[in-house]
Amino acid sequence: MSDLATGLVHPPGLQRAALRALIASIVASAAMGVFALLVGEFEETQAKLLGTSLSVSGASVIAMACGFAWARGRLGPLPPVGIALGVAGFALVVAGMWPEVESEPYWKSTGTMLILAVAATHASVISPFGLARRSRWVLWAAYGLNAIFAALYIIAIWSEPDDDRYWRVTAAVAILLAAATIAIPVLRRLGEGAPSEPRTRPVEATHCPRCGRALAREGDEACPHCGARFHVEITAAGEHPTLAPAGRVDAPTESE
Repeated sequence: MSDLATGLVHPPGLQRAALRALIASIVASAAMGVFALLVGEFEETQAKLLGTSLSVSGASVIAMACGFAWARGRLGPLPPVGIALGVAGFALVVAGMWPEVESEPYWKSTGTMLILAVAATHASVISPFGLARRSRWVLWAAYGLNAIFAALYIIAIWSEPDDDRYWRVTAAVAILLAAATIAIPVLRRLGEGAPSEPRTRPVEATHCPRCGRALAREGDEACPHCGARFHVEITAAGEHPTLAPAGRVDAPTESE
């Protein structure tokens, strides 16, 4: 994991905090929506409260999605940067919404931060889908289209182009990005995923795991002393040992 990741809040703790914030904001938004329907009035203050709650939800979703990739050491510093941009962007939304800030550069800067945060979130979401070498270009194409679409939209925010061709190109990139994003899990499902490392490997035992006495021959799967039958496997490095059905030790029955 990168130095940036180790220097900040531990991702699993961040994900739990983001999940709690998301649940709380969803409950608050639902409560305000029900209140508006029952009372029949939805004034400016209620609208701002709802906007604040939805902003917390948006920031929480970004934090959880990017935190998932961050915890697994994927995409280098991009996930924590995406989290920072998402939190800062939605904080600016709330800060500008209540006093009704009308500064155009303020809202353009806020929109730029949120677009970059969403782009980082998209990359984080598709990053766990490892594909086989012959299909990996789809994943890299999705990364590239994601960056191009974000750049086109940010340019549009600041330059406000009137050319219809610009928006046609932007829409075409968005369609290609959506197609690549959908194709990635489909290819994974169809067996185009990257081959995984074997989780366990068999070993030849020299002593009985039940009574501890030496076996007659190395690699025997039955103990001549206590009569136990067994099959020993070692899990891959860094994993918690698991006992598969084939790895149990069977005690001899009375009939034996």
